[in-house]
Amino acid sequence: MKFQTAAHKAAELNLIKFIDNSRSNTPFGPIPWDGLYWEVRKKSRASSGRKIERIWFNANFATKTTTKNAEPFPEPFSSFVKSFICYRESHAKKGLATMDHMVAIRAQRYLFEALKDRGNTPTALVPADFDSAINRCLQSEQHSSAYRIGIKLAEIAKLLDKHRLVPIRIDWKNPVPRNSDASGAIGARVGKEFNEHRNSKLPSEEVMNSLADISNRKDLEDRDLLRQRTIDLLVCGGFRINELLTIPRECWREEQLKDTNNVPLLDQNGKPAVRCGIRYIPEKGGHTETQTKWLPTVMVDVAKRAINDIQRITEPFWAIAQFIARNPNRTLLPEPWHSMPPGSLFSMDEVAQIVGLTNHTSARLFVKTANLPLVKKQGKERLIQAIAKCDLEFYLALQSEQQDIFPQGQGHYGLSECLFVVGINFLGSQRGTLNGTATLLTDGQISDYIVGRSIGLSIFDRLGYYAKNGEPLTITSHQFRHWLNTLANEGGLSQLEIARWMGRKDVRQNTAYNHMTGVQLAANIHKKLQNIEIKGLMQDTTIRIKDPVRREEFISSLTTTAHVTDLGICLHDWSALPCPKHRSCMTCDEHLVEKGNEDQKIRALALKHDTEVLLNLAESAEEEQAYGVNNWLEHQQLALSRLDSIIALHNDQNIADGTLIHLGDSKPSISVETE
Repeated sequence: MKFQTAAHKAAELNLIKFIDNSRSNTPFGPIPWDGLYWEVRKKSRASSGRKIERIWFNANFATKTTTKNAEPFPEPFSSFVKSFICYRESHAKKGLATMDHMVAIRAQRYLFEALKDRGNTPTALVPADFDSAINRCLQSEQHSSAYRIGIKLAEIAKLLDKHRLVPIRIDWKNPVPRNSDASGAIGARVGKEFNEHRNSKLPSEEVMNSLADISNRKDLEDRDLLRQRTIDLLVCGGFRINELLTIPRECWREEQLKDTNNVPLLDQNGKPAVRCGIRYIPEKGGHTETQTKWLPTVMVDVAKRAINDIQRITEPFWAIAQFIARNPNRTLLPEPWHSMPPGSLFSMDEVAQIVGLTNHTSARLFVKTANLPLVKKQGKERLIQAIAKCDLEFYLALQSEQQDIFPQGQGHYGLSECLFVVGINFLGSQRGTLNGTATLLTDGQISDYIVGRSIGLSIFDRLGYYAKNGEPLTITSHQFRHWLNTLANEGGLSQLEIARWMGRKDVRQNTAYNHMTGVQLAANIHKKLQNIEIKGLMQDTTIRIKDPVRREEFISSLTTTAHVTDLGICLHDWSALPCPKHRSCMTCDEHLVEKGNEDQKIRALALKHDTEVLLNLAESAEEEQAYGVNNWLEHQQLALSRLDSIIALHNDQNIADGTLIHLGDSKPSISVETE
């Protein structure tokens, strides 16, 4: 008999209590606890496709999990995994995405691999198991995926410690750093890795040129034109795809521009100047109210054309959605059948004409699949099978999505008020549209258009657009958002303005969407110096150079390249010589601070705290007359002074966000003419 300590026994009792509590209070409602998967309601918008998703509890790794290849976790580890998912869901204010739960279960798989040689109970887990799990993950997954798995493993360790489900505390932290090498707050913007990351996030020039050509073609069918105009709007505004597909039908907004004295402004033709935008409801925490995506002036005509074409194509389906909203369990049928009484009986041939099917046989299959009640009616020569009009209307109306366009708790309006309303099978090339139905265009249907899938070709393939090397052209709907965000950065838009335009709740989220190269960043600074838009010593020196040619040469020598650092932007040319400051950016004269950058401000505050600790140590060493402490003390004093200046600039309300400020204390080591 295996000896158990009191701590082991207590952990097992706590595990039983933890599982029993989860089984009796599941946040997902009635679910088959012992099932291999749970079907849960999707938390994203109706345009994302299926209403129901599955959370799989399989112990094996599979490219695509099915009931045939899934292997369940053994007990009690299986119940622990399910209890862990229930715990996560119940402690999230608005619940968690199904995909997030699946990442957590993947972390549990790695953990189980490390444990299974010693048993199936999570009470046997020790810190070494977590180390083994993350090492296995690093060997088989990309760095970014391993980072997310590490986050979930740390979450599991915290839960085990908090509820005392293990006899020895795990106290484990994620050792995988967040990968910011490619394009993050401190990422270098040169090199192969950055270029590969940039190319994966931004659409290629060939793709954009092809889409522009397709957008102006006159031979597109309505099913293709609808999706092409959707792409046009993504190019205009950089929406998240589900934000765009759930915009209201009356989405166009125009607002007259006025100056600071509330006097209307005029355009170059002497007409009242207006700005145009599209009403939408942001995702990711910004869904509490309708906002307006104001459009660049050059894209207004493109957006207007897109809205007009989409409204024309979706007009008949929108009318059906409105009718169903006003008349529950009914729908609009083609005439003369719509005007007939509810009890009218339709033969199979009539059903085929009403619904839009090809023949009598397909109508019979439709009725059988829909499980519609059959009755007899007198035909020309004999009794024939028929269905009642009211039953057919009820079924067609049931197929239409009238509720839950938005996730629970985010209700704004129903399908009858949406722009992107289509009929079932409207986009299908194999089957005709199902008359009397209305549903929302989905992100999957947009993906089919620009990416294609195994059963269909993308629009590029169908129309013969390929890359110069003959490779297929592809693009994702989210790449337009990355592209516009990068263009906004290149154009000098402030980070606060970019965050507002993109519908972000946190300005720090801009960083992941900025893919400017070092040369582009330097060119932007170059332009700001020419336009006297940078504050500090660098700009003062530039202004004092009277000769335009020498001034341009001086600016060019300062802005050969640039890269983002913890605290701002570094102008040092690393191709010429190594960094003389050894990345001590807070005391460097080749450094610019970007006012209002939240990431850099937070880093400056953290460095200030660390520097204060080091300064106290230096002052203590000085009191003890330690050898060589003077240089150390002087450096910490300089660093603290510079960090105080950086933080003060970020907090200065008189300086506009996005302004670049040079804090150099000494003049650049270059002779300049000031006369």
